[in-house]
Amino acid sequence: MGGWIDQYPEKVKSIYEKGHEIGNHSDRHPDMTKISRDKIIEEIDINDSKIRKLTGEGTKLFRCPEGSYNNLVVQTVKDTNHYCIQWDVDSIDWKEEGANLEYERVVKKVKNGSIILFHNNAKYTPDNLPKVIENLKKQRL
Repeated sequence: MGGWIDQYPEKVKSIYEKGHEIGNHSDRHPDMTKISRDKIIEEIDINDSKIRKLTGEGTKLFRCPEGSYNNLVVQTVKDTNHYCIQWDVDSIDWKEEGANLEYERVVKKVKNGSIILFHNNAKYTPDNLPKVIENLKKQRL
């Protein structure tokens, strides 16, 4: 997201340099179903420009803020040469209901090919993520 990129450019560079793919999540995190096609394109373009400035590359993937999308949003994303993705497992980590509950919620729902939604500022995610990854490696997912 654009605001996070502005605040933590060195982290973006580090993530990229470690070989991770950077995806686009808009510049200001609007509900894409409530803005015009031109504003959707602007949100994607501004964020891609910020990412390209730091990494030398644009993005291929786009995830809608709040998971909110409709046919216009998906088509507009496609028209910007991005692939619209969505999560299928939500950690609901932003509620901060407890580390064990968050962990169990994820490992019970994850399957091969899942996309798990975590947030980079959630209280329990930094401790849970290594455990989730280890669990997935054991399951070979």
